[in-house]
Amino acid sequence: MIDVSIDHFFMVLICLVMVVVAIAWGRMLWVNNFRQWNISEDGLCRCSTCGLIFVVKRVEAVTRCPSCQELTRIRSKKAHNKMTY
Repeated sequence: MIDVSIDHFFMVLICLVMVVVAIAWGRMLWVNNFRQWNISEDGLCRCSTCGLIFVVKRVEAVTRCPSCQELTRIRSKKAHNKMTY
């Protein structure tokens, strides 16, 4: 059996906790970067009811129009080329 002093045990425990926190922090940064606002033509959505054009997040498939609160489906990139403003 390996003899481990209480000092070494807590040092290893603190190191493991720091590694877990660093991994969680890195994952949080990556997820936040992925869900950022994408201000480009692909991120625009046009409400079919009131005609308002607004910016949507990349990960959203359905959103509400800020003006009329109507549910609006975000079109895919293939259908986006046919969209006229």
